[in-house]
Amino acid sequence: MNRAEREGDAWDRFYASQPRARTYKFYLAAAEARRQLRCLIADSCAGRRVLDYGCGTGHNAVALAELGATVVGIDVSAEAIRKARRRAGDNETLTFIRMDAEAMSFPDDHFDLIYGSSILHHLDVGAASREIARVLRPGGRAVFLEPLGHNVLINLYRRLTPALRTVDEHPLLMADLDTMAAHFEQMRVHHHALATLAMVPFRKLPGAGRLLGTLQAVDRVLFRVPAFRRQAWQVVIEARA
Repeated sequence: MNRAEREGDAWDRFYASQPRARTYKFYLAAAEARRQLRCLIADSCAGRRVLDYGCGTGHNAVALAELGATVVGIDVSAEAIRKARRRAGDNETLTFIRMDAEAMSFPDDHFDLIYGSSILHHLDVGAASREIARVLRPGGRAVFLEPLGHNVLINLYRRLTPALRTVDEHPLLMADLDTMAAHFEQMRVHHHALATLAMVPFRKLPGAGRLLGTLQAVDRVLFRVPAFRRQAWQVVIEARA
């Protein structure tokens, strides 16, 4: 069984049973990263041809179609594609296809915007980056939200929860970002979620929103220092063909 087959099989099971639901509490710490991703992909998407790379059940694709984009979503999981098609209904600006992200069947220079959330770290970064660059039109943008893999405490949690991960996934390292950058004219990386991780135990207490805002401000100061950027939990990647 190759990587795509292993990932497809694993995600079919995940989408059927949702074993990661108990980890959702941690994603509040990365709220600013997710907000930035949404802003970057929604910006000027009307009338554009967009690829949802690793579309899952299609909620982001549906949101962009409502903003006027024509969206194609691909995923290796048959279960994800089935749910995405059901979510899309009869919307003719949405298409969902089961496809290997490292060997896409689209022609060169086909999309204005390609985006994904937590997908690249399941792939061979070099192979995926070549394919993304190939199908992205000149001047087009690629935007991704991904986990980073240098923080010791986060990596400890990953090792303690192997059932929540697939065999092939690997949080990105700085070397992976360098590999990706080699395939694009420009690339910028935004770092998120270091100090904000401290607020997870307090997320349900009064004033949690103010605490999160304060810790987000602390992160913005910390990430001015390169050494702290390595310790981020999440990164938002902007690339241009």
